[in-house]
Amino acid sequence: RRSARLANALRRRGVGPDARVGVCLPRTQELPVVLLAVLRAGGAYVPLDPAYPPERLGWMVEDAGVRLVVTGSALTGRIPEDAPELLVLEVEAEALAREPEQAPESGVLAENLSHVIFTSGSTGRPKGVMVRHSSVVALLHWLREAVSDEERSSVLFSTSINFDVSVAEVFGTLCWGGKLVMVENALELPHAPEPVVHASMVPTAAAELLRMGAIPATVRTLNLGGEALPDDLAQALYGLGTVEKVGNLYGPTEDTTYSTYSLVEKGGAQVLVGHPVAGTRVYVLDARLRPVPVGVIGELYLAGEGLSRGYAGQPDLTAERFLPDPFGAPGSRMYRVMDRVRWRAEGELEYFGRTDFQVKVRGFRIELGEIECALERDPRVRRAVAVVREDAPGDRRIVAYVVPAVRDVSVAELRAELMGRLPEYLVPAAVVLLDEIPLTGSGKTDRRALPAPGWAPGETYLPPRDELELSLARLWEELLDVRPVGVRDDFFALGGHSLLAVRLAARVEQLAGTPFPVAELFGRPTVERMAEALRGGKALRAGSTLVPVRSEGAARPLFFVHAAGGNVLGYAELSRHLGADQPFYGLRSRGLEDGEVPHSRVEEMAADYLAEIRSVQAVGPYRLGGWSMGGVVAWEMARQVEAAGDVVELLVLVDPSPTGEGEEIPLADAMDPELLASFALHLGLPLERIALSAGELMRSDPGERLRRAWEAALAADALPPELDLARFERLWTVFRSNVAALRRYRPGSSAADVLVIRAEDRGTPIEEEASPWRILTRGRMAIAVSPGNHFTMVREPHVRKLAARISSALSEPLLHDGDYRANEQEGTI
Repeated sequence: RRSARLANALRRRGVGPDARVGVCLPRTQELPVVLLAVLRAGGAYVPLDPAYPPERLGWMVEDAGVRLVVTGSALTGRIPEDAPELLVLEVEAEALAREPEQAPESGVLAENLSHVIFTSGSTGRPKGVMVRHSSVVALLHWLREAVSDEERSSVLFSTSINFDVSVAEVFGTLCWGGKLVMVENALELPHAPEPVVHASMVPTAAAELLRMGAIPATVRTLNLGGEALPDDLAQALYGLGTVEKVGNLYGPTEDTTYSTYSLVEKGGAQVLVGHPVAGTRVYVLDARLRPVPVGVIGELYLAGEGLSRGYAGQPDLTAERFLPDPFGAPGSRMYRVMDRVRWRAEGELEYFGRTDFQVKVRGFRIELGEIECALERDPRVRRAVAVVREDAPGDRRIVAYVVPAVRDVSVAELRAELMGRLPEYLVPAAVVLLDEIPLTGSGKTDRRALPAPGWAPGETYLPPRDELELSLARLWEELLDVRPVGVRDDFFALGGHSLLAVRLAARVEQLAGTPFPVAELFGRPTVERMAEALRGGKALRAGSTLVPVRSEGAARPLFFVHAAGGNVLGYAELSRHLGADQPFYGLRSRGLEDGEVPHSRVEEMAADYLAEIRSVQAVGPYRLGGWSMGGVVAWEMARQVEAAGDVVELLVLVDPSPTGEGEEIPLADAMDPELLASFALHLGLPLERIALSAGELMRSDPGERLRRAWEAALAADALPPELDLARFERLWTVFRSNVAALRRYRPGSSAADVLVIRAEDRGTPIEEEASPWRILTRGRMAIAVSPGNHFTMVREPHVRKLAARISSALSEPLLHDGDYRANEQEGTI
């Protein structure tokens, strides 16, 4: 009824056979209704993705000859100013309700247009494929036989209407009495509102769902297309035990979605392109358009009922790719696909790649020339080349190589310009600046000589500033394989894409205990903004002091205790330089989160942290350590492990703080300017940034001192921007409490093997620094020196040397007690 009312309204506005109607709407249940309405009015729908840049939407409207756009009130600003008439659904709601519930006669004939779908264009401008009703009907009749009524009873609708698979999903289901189950994208399959029996998607999406263990047992049929289907993936899907059919579908938009189909054999050795679908003619020809023998590779041409009319507004391109069919009826045409294939003896097609520079990435059809044209339109670019790289198996990414025309051009500026010209799926994951594009001996671009993209933090790199940002940054590093990730680095600029975005959202939900919709990432594409959104929900690992800085890796975990500041942010870079195979967990202080009370004694901290550690590693031998005060707490943890009858394999003390030998110091006495200066240094904030001299610190009241420190920390980006003065005061309280606990502590002896690493700039003799711990150690002990002072030794660039010292101790036994050797190169005694 709703589609009939809208169809009548469209007819009143002049929509009839072959009239092109733009549809610019979000993905809601209203979307299929609008598509049906356009067809019932006799028009052809033209999908206009609201996320596309306005310039691209303008080209699409112009080339397709759109006369009217159906949209929502929130999206009217996305429509180009010179676009034709708008029909805004919310504005017309009352008028639509008064329209007849009987649809008008459409008046369409078989040759009239059903829809116009735009694909990437090699000239830098997208090309609109004009698809006839007769072509869609041929597809639907094939789908009626290929899909059973049981499968059609619940079909996943996950493809954007901007891509041709949506035609099969929507109309191939509704026209034969089936039911659509709508989700935002294929990776949302496990969260579908109803059980799904039949689903279509690209192989990369299926591989991701398989990796996540997220393919529901109700799914019986998976049709995969849009890119090559790996043999092992098809068999792994059968290996679930619930999937009964895996189909491999192939076909360009120019031939109405599907041209060939292969039902993958369970246990079979190779996935093929398959047999032509009903109504499709397939030719494998040589350069003179002559058929090649079976087994010989040739170029693929398609003809038959599915062939589209051509490209909207581009007659020259239509004539170039739609050629007279020498094997068909007079006047018939065939489409040059520019794919290389061969016939096998059993009558199936085998695929051998492209003859041009068109590629498929995550199911998106991409003309690399369009990306190159968009870059070379920028006056700052002299030459550009785009390629698809697969530096990690299964992860195909677009990389652009640019020769600048001016000095001081930045990659960030170039990508920002591209985001304004191209849809997200066309924007390169990386842009590499080169002095020259490498050439072959014949003067052509040597694509094999193009270097792999690298990434290093620039001047804007900002490290994590609390545990939430730290945990998120580590997730980004794992998924993007980029290190380090700063809190203001853009997810998509680092190579992120929609599949990784879904994986990231799932991982965030596991860590944070609160959902993070994928759509949020597009509006909050940095760690800083993601953390800002999550702080209103449940905290990461609420109530836990254990922070998984790096949870992956095959080695025995290393547990490092916080310094007096209470957080473990100082260990982020240390963990990174210890390597991907070394799991690393930090232990933060109580009192940092709402409702927590700081421990007043080191013994209490040690017992609390050991309970947390045992949730990850139930029994020893353990590897423990810490910097500054953290080393002292780790010492007490080792003592408690030994008292419980377990073993500490290694204890790492990084420039450990002196203890107070049991002094009882009231907390109020710790509120002095010197302590505030130490607090600032723990935040990574030099004392001069507080803008108070020592004399001013002494004269000002404690509240003023604290406020000055807070303002300086915010200005220096040492704290998240939304952290208020009350939260900052909580950090200060934790610091003072920890210092008081340290001064109260009197350490006892331990049997653990100990590595003491002291700061090179201490200025005191090594023996003096190591003497207290040597007296208390009953195990072996080694001493090392690492560059920097007490604070800089755990930060770049000195942290690299510190990590090397620790890695050596983790991989090799410590020297025996008394076996001292001077080694100036390594700084070890």
